[in-house]
Amino acid sequence: MRRIFLAGWILLMSSGSLFAGSMQALEQALARGDRSAAVKILRTVAEQGDAEAQAGLGSLYSYGLLGVPRNDALAVVWYRKSAEQGHPEGQYNLGVMYAAGRAVEQDAAIAADWYRLAASQDHVSAAFNLGMLYAEGPGLTRDDTQAVIWLRKAAELGHGGAKTNLGAFYATGRGVAKDVVEAFKWYEQAAKAGDAIAQYNVALMYANGEGVDRDEAAAIDWLQRAAAAADPRAQFALAHHFLSGKGVPKNADAAARWMLAAAERGLARAQADLGFLYDDGLGVQQDPVQACVWWSLAAHQLPEAGELAEAGCERLKPAQRKAADQQIRAWQPIPMDTQRVGRR
Repeated sequence: MRRIFLAGWILLMSSGSLFAGSMQALEQALARGDRSAAVKILRTVAEQGDAEAQAGLGSLYSYGLLGVPRNDALAVVWYRKSAEQGHPEGQYNLGVMYAAGRAVEQDAAIAADWYRLAASQDHVSAAFNLGMLYAEGPGLTRDDTQAVIWLRKAAELGHGGAKTNLGAFYATGRGVAKDVVEAFKWYEQAAKAGDAIAQYNVALMYANGEGVDRDEAAAIDWLQRAAAAADPRAQFALAHHFLSGKGVPKNADAAARWMLAAAERGLARAQADLGFLYDDGLGVQQDPVQACVWWSLAAHQLPEAGELAEAGCERLKPAQRKAADQQIRAWQPIPMDTQRVGRR
């Protein structure tokens, strides 16, 4: 994530920065709520050529902060000034602008060049983004070996998402020799830091005895953590544990709550099974309209759910069918974090 240099954010300064002498005045301006004075101080130091302040001013324009109108073109100007002086934050943010095509022509190769310069100075987000560019390959030739190099660097610098993805590379033998013990190591580190995808993968590895001794209690513990952190696959799996009573007390109400949570995030298998719960009145009040809705939504991704939807919806009265159709048209999934390749 980009560091922004003002108010509740921390400005990381080099001891030789021109900005160092202005920090007290800047902090005082922010403390009294004088945004205009704070921006003036930052702009003055940036115009004097300080790379740190230039990156900070670029962030103000990029985000539209402290009363500065958002202006991507000016953000690029100041990021470039900072980047060309070798400042990693400026380099990283200029890479972000090229990757997204904000005020410059979208160009993954140029983004990668700037990320590489920043990552070589231990900028953790730049290393992660560069690894993801090589892993996913949008606009850049996919290179799993390079992806591993940069994801490892980001992981060693503490980036949770990089640890998760590095675990996935080891788990599947992508770009490295397959090593489930090494995969578990990286997943566990990310899981302990709160990464939901890693928590789900740790749960799977404990459940299957893969890379670690099989431990059903540990598997359930990590599954519950991942479910609470909104991983829909974990929510779906936990729902079935509560339905079957495997590893947890049998609890239809809890099963329905977790199934709904997964279904709302667009997991088609959960949507289909939630339809069954509503059809049977298991853990929820029996409701043929909701059964029709969830089977119909599941059918968008699961062709086999189409017959369920057709049969379930045909049983409805006209008013019920109209209500179901309105819900189906209006439904939107709860957004999920998609910046990951680390799914098993």
